[in-house]
Amino acid sequence: MSQDRTGKDNPEEQDEDCEVENIVRELSLLEVLAQGPEEVIEEPKHQEQQQAIVRVEYQGPICEDGTRNWVTSYPDDCREEPENDRQAIILRYKKDKSERRKKPLYLYSISVHNTELKSLIQDAFDGYPGFAEELASGKFTYDFEQFVHRWYRFGVKLTSLQNTTLGTQLEVLYAALKEEIGKTVEEFRELLRQRLITYGLLSTLFAPGEIIVNSSGGLQNLLRVLSTHYSCGDDPHFNIRAQYIDYDGARYGLEDSWLRINPFKGSEAIEGLEYIPLTLFETRESFVLQLVDRGRRAIELNQAGYMMHAGFAHLGGSRSHVYIEGRIQIDPDGSSKYNNTVYLHRMPDDLGPENPEQFSTTQLMLITSKIRGFDFTNKEWGTFEVDNIAEIAWNENAFDRLVVSSARKRLVKALVDGNESHKGSLDDIIQGKGQGLVILLSGLPGTGKTLTAEAIAEHLRIPLYSATAGELDVGSASRLEAALEKKLQLAARWGAVLLLDEADAFLEARKDGDTERNQRVAVFLRLLEYYKGVLIMTTNRQVTFDQAFHSRIHLTMHYDALDQHARAQVWKTFLSKSNLATSDYERLGQLDLNGRRIKHMVKMAQLLAQSEGSELQMEHINDVLDVAMRGEHSFANV
Repeated sequence: MSQDRTGKDNPEEQDEDCEVENIVRELSLLEVLAQGPEEVIEEPKHQEQQQAIVRVEYQGPICEDGTRNWVTSYPDDCREEPENDRQAIILRYKKDKSERRKKPLYLYSISVHNTELKSLIQDAFDGYPGFAEELASGKFTYDFEQFVHRWYRFGVKLTSLQNTTLGTQLEVLYAALKEEIGKTVEEFRELLRQRLITYGLLSTLFAPGEIIVNSSGGLQNLLRVLSTHYSCGDDPHFNIRAQYIDYDGARYGLEDSWLRINPFKGSEAIEGLEYIPLTLFETRESFVLQLVDRGRRAIELNQAGYMMHAGFAHLGGSRSHVYIEGRIQIDPDGSSKYNNTVYLHRMPDDLGPENPEQFSTTQLMLITSKIRGFDFTNKEWGTFEVDNIAEIAWNENAFDRLVVSSARKRLVKALVDGNESHKGSLDDIIQGKGQGLVILLSGLPGTGKTLTAEAIAEHLRIPLYSATAGELDVGSASRLEAALEKKLQLAARWGAVLLLDEADAFLEARKDGDTERNQRVAVFLRLLEYYKGVLIMTTNRQVTFDQAFHSRIHLTMHYDALDQHARAQVWKTFLSKSNLATSDYERLGQLDLNGRRIKHMVKMAQLLAQSEGSELQMEHINDVLDVAMRGEHSFANV
């Protein structure tokens, strides 16, 4: 064990360490195979002993009905062998028409009839996926690759059963198999000793049930091999079907992943492969502990909800791999319903239960590092790495940042707090109606409308989910209704403040003859009537509202253009961590910039200072303003 895990008094932690040690020991079978057990097998010494255990059958001529005829007589065109007439084990040999072997016959199938021997074989293949039918029937066919994967276990069992009847039966089976696969086993052992592998022996390295490390994409995840095969033709490669544990919002299960390795000549270092068995992974003990901790964190995060993310993520849109620093909503169930449905396989009995509270260490380390959710910045569903997710550092002074009157701040606070504390109360005769809070903010761009919505969400510690009328206006009224209803459903699902920017198109008064507008307004009114959350609508211009909206909007606030004093306050708000003088803010306030443009200027100045490795100074702001103003002046003259 590593030094930092020793000296524990907690029995649960001691049990966990023991379980990890057992996993590492179990995973070390490949290394034991590479070292090679002492040979404990000799060829059966007595012909009559083999006859008492096994009957050998040979491929005979085709019958009239087209079926294969198996005979106990050695083929005439091969050298003669004595007949065998016992049935504990049946070995069947075929003629080798491929001429790849030096011998005329090869072992085609094995049938085990002895119940004890069959049970022993089943025990040796415990935890080996995709082999249940053969183990139950006791019938095995060429090329016996499964026995290569468990060859060491057979050697151990044979050693423990020496001088017993069952051991004698296993000895005969072992000898027959060794004749067919012995060279493969020895070649594999020799390569493993050197940490090398050939393309032809990849299927031996990646045995079913083996846990492998996938290091693609710069991240490390564990998968359990289910099966492998070689693809030929125009695109030859080696396929690995592996599985990891994922969560679909309802239950944990196994997700398929198809991995490929392209052909290579000669031998390659195993550590150089994109996927390697965990048993050959350096410092695997500490690595397993790290992944177990990550698995537990993933289980917690799948129920976390609203979180902060900083790092690369995979989004479902055109940009698949993007850097995201912002708020996300963890919602695996919503991702399955509104994005891509996830189909998970049931957890096999040998792996463990589906209840995450009862997960074994093996299950915990197989949990994917990816969490499904929604990115509020890009407004897209995606998957986010566990290690990039953290708790939100809430801005306790969100309302103080608003450049509006104290009376407005108090009124907005009172409304949202009152709505939050009275959720579920009935203020309409018809149940379900009128239980939301609707606020309309109007004014020129950059006057603080969006910042007000952000402050409300921050104060309530809930998500801010924004949408524009352009995103919703999809043509027909029915499509508009579906799009708007989806937005409202998601906002309600997450308990979010829904910000609808540029809502003019939905608020304008209906007119005779304007069917499209009338349908649009009617749809919006109907959905708004039953919405139970906080909805904030913004408009950049004065419009004549439809009369029906007056009774549904609880608060309307108009934002005037920022005056010099207000602009100075906005600069001060965005530069609160800087050491600018009061005179600097007064001078900046003289510039005719709205709040949005001020925010952009500050952002560019911060990036400039960061690139130079210095604190933000007034000279950085001046440089940005100089470049931006010159550019705008040139653009205006074009």
